[in-house]
Amino acid sequence: MRKGQRMTSELVSIRDHERLPLIIERCTEGLFEAHGITATRQAAGPESYKQGSCGIVRVAGKQCELTTVLVCHHGLLRRTHPGRLLMRDWVGELANQLAGRVKHALWNHGVRLAYVTPPAFIDARFVNLDIDGESNMSTLHFVANRYPAAVLIDGFLDKDLALEPADVEPCVAEGGVVML
Repeated sequence: MRKGQRMTSELVSIRDHERLPLIIERCTEGLFEAHGITATRQAAGPESYKQGSCGIVRVAGKQCELTTVLVCHHGLLRRTHPGRLLMRDWVGELANQLAGRVKHALWNHGVRLAYVTPPAFIDARFVNLDIDGESNMSTLHFVANRYPAAVLIDGFLDKDLALEPADVEPCVAEGGVVML
């Protein structure tokens, strides 16, 4: 690259990156496992997650614009809830923990991310999980302690970014420090 030239990247839909859902799946399973719950990916979820809440967090950088929406049934939130904290704050915190895991996993796959937005909360009745094929979003459905959970992924990745297999040796161990 010549001096003065800007490095440009073309962002394409996450749907064009077949390994990203595998990374998100591992991060989601790890999130629930850290709270003593086994989460299993399902082919499809129930018709409705209306008895739940959502946490929304966005991670971004030059190579990535990614929003994760964690949808949890209220029973699952109660099962993982640590105590003296508002439930809507807890779903936001779980979404934040998931975003941290995603950010860490993508970092280990060569994606450099610049920031994470603070988590937001929304009632699950306002989220349409039947969106596959109609947008850039993808939905991963899980069952955890018999309760439904889902992760919606929306965003774009650099078209030239080849995500390595999800079982690569991490360059930074979980809980390690990364200077950004």
